[in-house]
Amino acid sequence: MKGARMSSTQYDISALVPTLSKPATRGILSSRSSFDEWHRNLPLANLSSLNDCILESLSELNRTSVTSRLRSVVLEKLTEQVGSVINNARRQYRDAVFPLSDSQHTMGQLSLNILTEFTMAHLILINQLSSNGTSLTLLNKRKAAQSIHAMMRSSLHLIHKSSLLYQNVPAKFWRCLHTCYAFAEKQGLVNRTYRNIIAEPDSRESTIHEAYCRILLLTISNLTSASQASIEQIYRASRLWASHTRVTLLSDTHQFESGQFLIDVKQTTIPELVEPGSNRPRVDLMFDVHTLKAELQSKLDERSEGDYEVTLKQTDGKSLIFDALLLDNTLKFWDQSVNRNNDRVEGEHTFHFSMGLAGIHFQEAGNISFGYFLEQVRDDQFSKSREPISNQNLSVGKRRRSSLYRAELVNQSVGGYCLRLTETDQLKLRIGELIRLTTDLFEDRDQVHLIGTVRWLNAISPSELLIGVSIVGTDCRPAAIVDDLKDGTCSSALIVNNFSTEMNDFCQYLFVQSYLPGSMTELSVAWYDDRRYWTGMLEIGELVQKSASFCMYRVTNQYLSDEDRMIDEAVRELV
Repeated sequence: MKGARMSSTQYDISALVPTLSKPATRGILSSRSSFDEWHRNLPLANLSSLNDCILESLSELNRTSVTSRLRSVVLEKLTEQVGSVINNARRQYRDAVFPLSDSQHTMGQLSLNILTEFTMAHLILINQLSSNGTSLTLLNKRKAAQSIHAMMRSSLHLIHKSSLLYQNVPAKFWRCLHTCYAFAEKQGLVNRTYRNIIAEPDSRESTIHEAYCRILLLTISNLTSASQASIEQIYRASRLWASHTRVTLLSDTHQFESGQFLIDVKQTTIPELVEPGSNRPRVDLMFDVHTLKAELQSKLDERSEGDYEVTLKQTDGKSLIFDALLLDNTLKFWDQSVNRNNDRVEGEHTFHFSMGLAGIHFQEAGNISFGYFLEQVRDDQFSKSREPISNQNLSVGKRRRSSLYRAELVNQSVGGYCLRLTETDQLKLRIGELIRLTTDLFEDRDQVHLIGTVRWLNAISPSELLIGVSIVGTDCRPAAIVDDLKDGTCSSALIVNNFSTEMNDFCQYLFVQSYLPGSMTELSVAWYDDRRYWTGMLEIGELVQKSASFCMYRVTNQYLSDEDRMIDEAVRELV
């Protein structure tokens, strides 16, 4: 069955732009000379004042009816300053911890507002250059195409910066973006090459199609569950990946294949992964990552055992090093929109949690330092070890190590919890942080300690934070491992048990503070369990997860030392 052909009014840009007031009789937009004078006197040495001036001028531009020539001049002259805002935000928030300070939150929100206004200003200009927002004259095609490209580039930066700050872009933004691309596709402009006018490390030219594909790649890659470092990796890689994807404007019923996403220009905010073989009679945009997925998967499959990096070749001949675990998770998420379990149950409950491997070790060991923990182990290999390197990370005060934070349950799913934090004093949180939740939700136990990782953040305000926690296990034991490659130095670790009722499977994980070389598959270990200290060996397998604060390995085998095994057997006989 043929789908109805989409009318040109569905791509009507004029319906998306605000109503503009009459031209100003005085002020910076009253004439070209007035704006030039204002622009020459910008406080370039004062970043905060400069950002305020740029935002104010863009806001006024988006409210005022001026000629397309003047609007184009204003945007061209402000582009350099907008580029400075982008670069400053990239440096300032790349390694930010949450919640942000008041000043960080203010500056971050200001940069997002500037990018939002800059994007809207170009949309208004595109509407001015077109005929009733639906078509372009031959004379205005080049100018409009340049403005569409600039809008796509600023939109790309808006999504990137919003991700770094764990904030959502305005809902109206998506319809403007998709409609503008569909409009450009109808006008035959998407494959023309233009200079990237907004300053950033890559200054090469790109097409409207490439810029739009990069936006879609960022959107489907679940950046809310990625650390700032991972967001930067995906952002840089998207420049290369965009050339291996395609967007198609569909006019008839389309049968979807694997790796294809549907974009509803009027309603859908982000691309929707559709099941292979399904038919959609409605006319929409289709985003295809099938070829890209196959190429990236082959890169993962070609890796040597124990190699946790993938080398991606860029078009300029340079190499881009990409984290293999991050790439694997990204590809899996591209397939999860259909199979993902979104069933969540709302609830009211208070959790208390501590965070960080050091803090959790401190509490699980009975509020003792790691140095004292080592002294309790009978084995000379541990008790006579020189000062452990992990003590550098544990040399914070007792108050910090034992701090408990309060969080309210918003909802829960099979794999974890969504929590709201309003008491954020002294809290420094990143995605990937290890946390220990204390709860009495389980009826058969008075109190349970859950070990989990922070999967996503949503910074609602400077004093309110939503966090998503993925639960790893419920049984945690503080431990120490011996690093034979560093003169027998000991470092802190956690051994966590996990039992999956769905898989009917029991497994153990080892959490350590830093990456273990591939040659270290067997470790000397000491741990505290059942009110006594044990020693033995651990055999570890694959690296399951890596973050800025820990590495998580699967434990394939654990056994006691000869002495502890004999003691354990003797105790069992007595019992």
